[in-house]
Amino acid sequence: MLPAAAGNRQSGQSPEIAYPLSGLYIRSADHATNLSELQKIHNTMLKDFSQRVHKHKLKQGMSLQVKLCHDYIQMHVTDSLDLDTLADAVGYSKYYLCHKFQEETGMTVQKYIHQERMEYAKQQLRLTKENVQDISDRLHYCNPSHFSSRFRAYTGMTPKEYREKNIQ
Repeated sequence: MLPAAAGNRQSGQSPEIAYPLSGLYIRSADHATNLSELQKIHNTMLKDFSQRVHKHKLKQGMSLQVKLCHDYIQMHVTDSLDLDTLADAVGYSKYYLCHKFQEETGMTVQKYIHQERMEYAKQQLRLTKENVQDISDRLHYCNPSHFSSRFRAYTGMTPKEYREKNIQ
């Protein structure tokens, strides 16, 4: 059950983000062993899509380039992201992009990348059995302990504690 807005760009989610995300939830539902697990996955999915649509609506006052930067980071969260690549993607110099991004969002590009990576990690920990090292590697952290300390600073829990508390 995908929310109606899942693949609708005007409602907040581009198909490039919505379809892989829905696939992740479908795979999680396939692994559910009882109705209670399925209900948790459903509730998590609805909350996730609702938060994403809300985030999209908050972007209404942003310039096209900053919106594109947000979208690019979300779609490439597991890629090695750098300012040169982002600037090329949106057509700004990296210095101007940093300035505009900070001005329009109230945070640095690097902080936004970190936030999106932590949200991705939370999702992976909730919905998969993938080990922390693999998640850390995919998100380009230099080692699992660095990832774990950043995750703890972001969530107040270690990845293991987060998974245990939020297991599907």
